[in-house]
This record gives sequence, C-alpha cells and structure tokens, in this order.
Amino acid sequence: KKMYPASTTKMMTAILALESDKMGDTVTATYEALESITLEDSHMGILIGGELTMVDLVNSTLIYSANDAANVIGVHVGGTLPDFIDMMNAKAQELGLTNTHFVNACGVHDDDHYTTATDLAKLAKYCMKNETFREIVKKTTYHIDPTNQYTQNRDLPTTNLFLSAARSAHHVYAPCTGIKTGTTDAAGHCLVSSANYNGMELLSVVLKANDWDVNAGAYSYTISRAMFDFGFNNYESGVLASPGT
Repeated sequence: KKMYPASTTKMMTAILALESDKMGDTVTATYEALESITLEDSHMGILIGGELTMVDLVNSTLIYSANDAANVIGVHVGGTLPDFIDMMNAKAQELGLTNTHFVNACGVHDDDHYTTATDLAKLAKYCMKNETFREIVKKTTYHIDPTNQYTQNRDLPTTNLFLSAARSAHHVYAPCTGIKTGTTDAAGHCLVSSANYNGMELLSVVLKANDWDVNAGAYSYTISRAMFDFGFNNYESGVLASPGT
C-alpha cells in the first residue's frame, strides 16, 4: 500500500552519501540547500556558509534527523538537489523499490513522495549491509565540535526511543540496533527498526502510527516491540543443511 515515508527517507540520502567519494569532504551550506527549510522542520540550525564535514552531516541526518543536513548532503553529492533526487530514484529502481518515488532528500510531505512498508524494508536491509551505516544508526548521541558558526560543542540526541533512555526510559530495548524514525502530519509516526537477539537479526517497519506521547502512547514503538518479540520467540536462525549433505 502506498504510504508516506517522512524522515525514513533519510536512509536513502545517507547511503548515497556513504557510497559516494565525498565522505572525506568539508561542505559549505548553500542557499539552494537551505531555501526550503523552515523553523517547523527538524533541523540542526545550519546557516548559509556553515561548514561541516560530511561525517558530521551524515551522522546528524541519521541520528538527529536534521532536514537541513540532509539537503546539504543532497546538494554536495548530487551537484544540485534535483540531480540528487534523480540519484535517489535511480538507486530505488536498482534496489527493486518498485513502489517508491522521491521528490526531496529529507522526507517533508509531498503527495508524490511515497513508498511502501515492503520497499522500506528492502532499503533498510541494504543499508544495514554498510558497516558505517550500521555503526551510525545505533548511536544514542552524536558530538559535533565547534564550527565556523557555532562556538560551543553540541551533542545531538537520537530520535529513536528504543535507544534513548534520556528521552523515554519506557521504550529502551537492549536488542535494538537502529534505524530511523519519521513523522509528518500526513505520514503519521513511522519507525524502521532493527534488533539482534541470540544471533538473529530482524527488521520492523511501522508506518502511520498515531503516537501521542513518548511513553505508553508511542504506538510505533509498542507495535514494533511486539513484532520483534513475536519473531524472536517463535523463530530461530540456523543451518538446515550444508552443500553436499
């Protein structure tokens, strides 16, 4: 079923950055990247002319869900935002995401920016094969040193309640290994998550949940946790047979 991905979009933005040859770069934020960012967006306060490393930008995009960081990545990797969107859609086709279409790098709502739970699971499975991506999405915070625009150190917390006791001890889930949250009015609360227990790793995709707080009312987490518990309690992973037997 066609659904809206909100900021789970940023999985695609980040993996394109990580697979580019630009991860060693320091990037200067441009007007094109920041023109569409509003105060209502999830953002980390990047201003035009701000200088950040690509490592900072990718971590901020995945952990803190910063729309401005995602757009800066898009302009730097793609040359322009439209060219980066073309890269996103080409990668979607390469991965077999046949019911997915992107029109922006950060997941702000657009009726023509859509996906499905199945496609997001395929994308997440692909992204989690990248070791750098895996290491980023399980972090609870990301530290940024002072920049040319900010004199103070900053620690950006994860938006993932499965990982964040600071935001809500109600949902901390030890087996959790990531991945990405997303929220807009049209998309509802979205959560693509992963967990590893007794050597078996599972993925969960929940879209359009109606979370109303960060505790018992955070249904995207209670539903995801219930699915993980079902999977770990009822299935196991192992070798049924080896070649030649």
